[in-house]
Parts: sequence; structure tokens; C-alpha cells
Amino acid sequence: MWISAAAYYRDSLTSIVTDAVISYRRSPGLDSLTRIYELDVGAIAFAVLERVPPKASLPRTDSSYIPVRQRLRSHVSYHVLKRLVNDQAVPAELRDTLFSIDLGL
Repeated sequence: MWISAAAYYRDSLTSIVTDAVISYRRSPGLDSLTRIYELDVGAIAFAVLERVPPKASLPRTDSSYIPVRQRLRSHVSYHVLKRLVNDQAVPAELRDTLFSIDLGL
């Protein structure tokens, strides 16, 4: 999904991810910390995700990954995927992924 987003949106991907981070509303409690690796999202998306600061600054001990809380990561991924589907810029598999998320599957 991230590679498709980077290829389709190019320079505007930063503003899309920024909008997603701004629209995130944290709920009480802790959720698990995840790592986003460049190999998983591609070089362009990784650079964008590195530039957009998350609401809570988490310590970075290694520049090979970006630490992100699970709910924020899910929110941003969903926001970008929904935008790709709305713009009809994804293959059928990713469109089906969005529909399954919306259905709670």
C-alpha cells in the first residue's frame, strides 16, 4: 500500500500523512509500540513517515526504523488506504483490504 501511495501521490504524500496524524485522536491507555522499517514501506514512504512528527515523541535509538504506537500506525495506514481507494489508484486487492477493514474482518 505504501509503495502505491508513494508512486501515486509523490510529493503530496507528506501532506496526506500529516492530515492523518492531525486527525488522530488518542484514546486512554497504552497500546503496543511497533516499528516501521524501510523495507516494509519503501524508501519514499519511509522518508515521509520520518519527517512527519507523531503526536508523542518516542525515543529513537536506531535510524533503521521508526517507532510508532499501534493505533496511530493503523489510523495513518487506514487514512492513506482510504484516500487511495477514493482516488481509484489501487489494485483490487487493496480495495478489498479496505472493505474488509470497514466490515471488521
